[in-house]
Amino acid sequence: MIDLHSLDFESVRLQNRLGRLVDVDVCCLNLGQRFVVILQAAEGAPAALIGKNAEHFAFQLREKLSATPEQLDFLQVNSGDDDRWLRWRFQWAGNTPLKGHCEVLSEKARKGLVWAHLNQDEIRFHRFTAERAAVA
Repeated sequence: MIDLHSLDFESVRLQNRLGRLVDVDVCCLNLGQRFVVILQAAEGAPAALIGKNAEHFAFQLREKLSATPEQLDFLQVNSGDDDRWLRWRFQWAGNTPLKGHCEVLSEKARKGLVWAHLNQDEIRFHRFTAERAAVA
């Protein structure tokens, strides 16, 4: 089983579909020209927060990363007894994600998307908090 504690999550403030600011725990892996963005509901927030706002969160995170849709993979982890991982896919209209849907990832698929890259030299954790501090 993949150990969630080895991931470097940070709290990122995003707008939900109602325009309210919410905190989401995000771990962003920079794999050269690709990003694997792993989302988790912040402590005390319902896991459904991500599912109900997936398109809005994907749009904002894509903008923050200055990435194209082809460069992004979005994963969701629901920590708990089962540590269920989901992969989010979107239909994109330009740089806007539409009609998001998710599928459960098997352990093998998780390793293929994330852990196969962890031993490579070019992997880096992307930090959003550094961007926020530079703006302030």
